[in-house]
Amino acid sequence: MKNIYVILAFHAHELLWDLPKMLLSPLEEGNPMKDTFQDENYIKKRKKEGRDIYAMCSKFGDRLEAPLCVEYTNELLHQIKEVIPETFKMMQEDYRRGRLYPLYGHAHHTHVSLMEEEEITQETVWNMQYLHDFMGVPYPKYKGLFPSEASLTHHKLAGISKANIDYVIFPHLEEGKVPFSLEGDGDHQYLPFLLRTETKNLLAFPRNFPISQEIWRPITKMKRDKVKNQGYMLGDYAVFKEEYFSDQQEQFPIDMKDGVELYKSVLRKEMENSPPNGVLVYIQDLELMDFGDIALEIMEKAWKELLQEESQRFNIKFVTPDQYIDNVLKPTGIKNLPEVKFYDINWAPEIRLVLRVDGHYPPIGVTGVDRYDRDKTGLYQYPHAFWEYGKYYCQIFDILLKNFNVNIHLPIHGAWMNHMERELVFRDNIEVKTVLYHRIMKRACNWGWRPTEGRQKLSCLKGYLICSELLEKLKKHPPELVLNRRPEAINLKNFVGLLEILDTIIDGRINYLKFGLEQMTAQKGIDLKRAYTPIESVFQWKEKAVRKIVELYEVNKKDTDFLSETEETLTLLQEYSQAVFMSTDYIQKIWSEVPDVEFMVDHMYYYLYNLYPPSFPKMMERVDHMSTQEIDRYFSKKKELITAPV
Repeated sequence: MKNIYVILAFHAHELLWDLPKMLLSPLEEGNPMKDTFQDENYIKKRKKEGRDIYAMCSKFGDRLEAPLCVEYTNELLHQIKEVIPETFKMMQEDYRRGRLYPLYGHAHHTHVSLMEEEEITQETVWNMQYLHDFMGVPYPKYKGLFPSEASLTHHKLAGISKANIDYVIFPHLEEGKVPFSLEGDGDHQYLPFLLRTETKNLLAFPRNFPISQEIWRPITKMKRDKVKNQGYMLGDYAVFKEEYFSDQQEQFPIDMKDGVELYKSVLRKEMENSPPNGVLVYIQDLELMDFGDIALEIMEKAWKELLQEESQRFNIKFVTPDQYIDNVLKPTGIKNLPEVKFYDINWAPEIRLVLRVDGHYPPIGVTGVDRYDRDKTGLYQYPHAFWEYGKYYCQIFDILLKNFNVNIHLPIHGAWMNHMERELVFRDNIEVKTVLYHRIMKRACNWGWRPTEGRQKLSCLKGYLICSELLEKLKKHPPELVLNRRPEAINLKNFVGLLEILDTIIDGRINYLKFGLEQMTAQKGIDLKRAYTPIESVFQWKEKAVRKIVELYEVNKKDTDFLSETEETLTLLQEYSQAVFMSTDYIQKIWSEVPDVEFMVDHMYYYLYNLYPPSFPKMMERVDHMSTQEIDRYFSKKKELITAPV
């Protein structure tokens, strides 16, 4: 009988849903940002619907008699405590009795492509503090990190090791997904491997791609009319990898019984493929984009049936990483494991396409068919493209904080969110405010994947507030005591990037909205005059943003007085942030005037499906390789355009 070990690892995070309202309220009257669209609080929404996924998770583990390895951000834990306190208390007990096993993550769901090493360390330590010092969670024997979006960068692994991490939950490796190499003999699919940093070895538990991703196939087929709101429109275009290679479409809808059989066949195949003592690591979002409750039901039924049906062939053991390390790896020798070398990696692409604001990303393995090609898609060269385009904005603030001698190591505990209003609204400590704004700016969701999201507004709000705080500091303190004696210049490529992304996050959104409005008029004969009205304001604010970036370039390319340059930079950057925030807000106003939102969502995805290759990877490649002369020519042309008579 073959021993098969299974690790069920979940990642869970939510935006600080009520934070924008809190931060906007102190803005001066007359600031147009105060009257803005707010996102719905998904934790409150699920509670109202009786779908407490966090309570469901523990009950799922009880029925399966399996330890559940979970990574919760501080942001989420704080909101569970506030919105569903009875679940928070239950989770504390579940950790103590061993039903939940702690995996560490980033306190704020920050993304590695936007962070520096020190920030990775601090985010991880803050998460540890919340779990152990505030919640009373028992320490694991070995400390493991489940990074946001399963994203890792090799040259930033030191930031992980400095947080005393022993192992990481690693995305799957596959030829053609990302460049990587394997040194030594071993299995990188069903057995852990090593990652080497300057000071220590990190163990890596590889995600089992089929059991992690194939949970989406039955859900997508069972709930087609709900998942279509995220772009998975079965029957209208190819969604799964197999549909790209043939005219054969996935059949839908299916019922729960068929869904369980579908997933069970995946589990059985992976148990057969696994070597003796191999480990099948399921890693996935617990919320699963609001389908987590269905996923747990499918998984529970599939595993229970398999445990009975395959009891003569497989000895299936649900374990924690601690147990697997001690019972399997230590006896055979960890030093004999192979080493993997890579640059960037995350868990995308997956078994379904992704339609983002910048276009169409096909599923993994779709290359050399029709117009689709690995290199044209761009994820091979830029594995973090979904979030990395935010670096141009974030890196400017990296430099500004350094030039103001703001140290990221704050004298606050990882549970600071429990008194968030005091820290971010009423506290006078500018360093605390700016570092926290800066960190939340780097959340993965702020640069999120859904094309209807205006979440770059959230980063722009934090940028606006950082500029306010730093300008206030210059006003109240002698500059000789504030500014760095050896200031660092802002990389001028960042200003190019701030302009280039506008063509996608603003013009791109207007393009698919106009397409949808035109189709609605043609097919439904509806008068949509009110929906078109905000478009003029969208572009007025965009034009202001463009002007401010051109001025920012002019200020920063000069070798002028550092104090006056810094003041100008902060003022212009604040105005840019406000302009992008407002331009996006007017885009959301268009949606609010649409009489049939479902029709518009469908046609938005039809438009994006035909937008290939996606624009962000190629844009970053172009910007990142620009010379100083090319940047100067770029801005000279932009200046001519904005100063030309209308």
